[in-house]
Amino acid sequence: MKITYGDKQWDTYAEIDEVELDVMVFYNTSPAEPDVNWGGSCDVTGVYFEDEGCMMEAMSDEEIETLEQRVLEHENSINDPDNQDY
Repeated sequence: MKITYGDKQWDTYAEIDEVELDVMVFYNTSPAEPDVNWGGSCDVTGVYFEDEGCMMEAMSDEEIETLEQRVLEHENSINDPDNQDY
């Protein structure tokens, strides 16, 4: 299985202003490039709840960090060849 990078989206949940909501998260991944000392990245670029528009401004830094960690774990799971759930 080849790992894909770039713009992606995922239906998940996020805490926004301390309330858990079902959201569509948009994020971007890039591969590690050791020759230029780049470890790769996974950055959330948008969080959308129903017709409310992008909710990232309403999220605290901690809420965004928690969501980025969940997205990173999701990416690791879908790219793990031993994981049969994906």
